[in-house]
Amino acid sequence: MIETLFTKEQFRLLHGIPRVFIHTSAGSAKHVHVYVCDICGTETHMLFERFPDTVGGYSGIFDEHDRFARRPEKTLYFYLSNAPVSTVLPAGHQVFDAHCWRSDGVAADAQIFDTHTLVTEHLKAESKKRLRDHEH
Repeated sequence: MIETLFTKEQFRLLHGIPRVFIHTSAGSAKHVHVYVCDICGTETHMLFERFPDTVGGYSGIFDEHDRFARRPEKTLYFYLSNAPVSTVLPAGHQVFDAHCWRSDGVAADAQIFDTHTLVTEHLKAESKKRLRDHEH
């Protein structure tokens, strides 16, 4: 999932009134409000109990898909532990095993690959192991 983050003041939907589904995050136990187009079922954006001033817009909803530059200083990759095999992780970007914030509110450790890296079952297994080791 590619998600572009905005402040609430920066974000607005141009059309429609979406349905909202409430999801409880397994990591933080906080609610995530997922907004879905009532006509086509497209997920449009999310609001977060944990980050009340932030809106996460699904990047696929924009007419211009490359409207926002995905530069390393502005782009984070979450949930390596669950990423689809064959996903490409760009060189130089921060990659997190789960969320960039741990459930206790402390920033998680990121890894940065020197070259573009393909997600494999082995890479996912290493990510899941780091998460389990952190729990203990």
